[in-house]
Formats: sequence, structure tokens, C-alpha cells
Amino acid sequence: GGDLGEFRPLLKEKASRQLTISHQHVILWPRGLWGYLNSDIFLQAMMDFLPHHPQTLVIMLSKVGAEEVPKCQEEISKQGLTKNFRWESQIDHERMPIYYSAADVMVSLSSNDSLPNVMLEAMACGTPVIMSDIVQIREWVESGKNCWLVPPRDTQSLLTALTQVFDPSNKTIIDNFIKANRKKILQEADSTTNAQAVRDLVWRVARGDQVADEVLMDEKQSRK
Repeated sequence: GGDLGEFRPLLKEKASRQLTISHQHVILWPRGLWGYLNSDIFLQAMMDFLPHHPQTLVIMLSKVGAEEVPKCQEEISKQGLTKNFRWESQIDHERMPIYYSAADVMVSLSSNDSLPNVMLEAMACGTPVIMSDIVQIREWVESGKNCWLVPPRDTQSLLTALTQVFDPSNKTIIDNFIKANRKKILQEADSTTNAQAVRDLVWRVARGDQVADEVLMDEKQSRK
């Protein structure tokens, strides 16, 4: 889970001012440059997307795989898109809510994952998400219900999802996604509540009050 006192929605205009963003729209890529993250697919999609959306800024947080940044920047420069990218590496964790709140969408395309904090944090901050369509992610989100799921190596599917994010006629749909995600995070991903539940579980099992499976079932039912 996450610290929901820290990760909460901020006004987009205020967040944009704090980051000195002048572009109309922002796409956030917070996971760096690495093979399983499929950053090459993301950048390929941006080459196609940005010429049609010149007022969009892509924020690349690239602590992981930072050695790949110069090569990526060179290719972006060749396409005349340098002004559409901002590259940052080390971001203080407490500043991340500003980045999420300034973004119109957060994108993560990992081919394999557990439970990515960036997804939970973005959802907590009221930022729509485009996620890779893999089993671990589908445990938390459903495409068309509270997010867009795309095959992690499918550029066209990512472009289609981004087009839907920036389509003004989808505003009500996106607002509903945001509300659903905030509700889910408040119910299931509050780190303070979950940490206490784990402590209680350990004590109850240690005392022999319940069989572990029964205790876990109680906790699951209480969330519904």
C-alpha cells in the first residue's frame, strides 16, 4: 500500500506551476529505461503521438537505466521532439504526488511485475493509468472500468489508449475511473491500515486463535 496522507490528489494547475510546466498536457513515465519495462515501445509510440499533440510534455523519470538516456535523447532530437520531453532521474519520494497530479495519465508497460507502487500511487493521486495487460495488474484494475490495459509490446494499442485519454468526449468516463480508483485505494491500499492488519494477523496466528487461512479470509471479507 501507500501513505494516503502523502499520496492524494493535488490541483493540476498548482502541480504544473510547481514543476514549471507550460504544456497543456502531460504524460508521466515513472519507471525508467529497462528491458522488461518496454520503454522502447513507449518511446516509439511517443514518436507517433507527439507530432499530432504538440502541446504535450512527456516526463521521463529514468533513474533505472539512466545510461540509456543519451541514446534516447539523440533519437528524440532527430525527430524534432526535444521540447516535448523532460528527463529527470532522482526524485524525492515526497515530491512524487506533484508529478502524478500534474500528469493527465501515467503509463507503465512492464512485461512482468508484482504490484507496482507507481500504479497505486497514481491511483491515490487521482491520475488515470495505462497499464500493461498482465495477470498481476488485472488483479487490481479492469480495462474500461477503471483504467486502460494494453499488451506491453503493442505500440498501436498504446496509441489507441492515449487517444482515448486525450479525447474531450471521454471526460466523464475518466472522472469515473478516477473515482473508482480512489475508492479502491482507500479500501485496500492504505499502508497504515494494512500494516496494522498484518500485525494483528501475526499475533492472532501466534496465539493460535485461528488457522491462518481462516484469518486471511476474515480480512478479505472485511474489505468488501
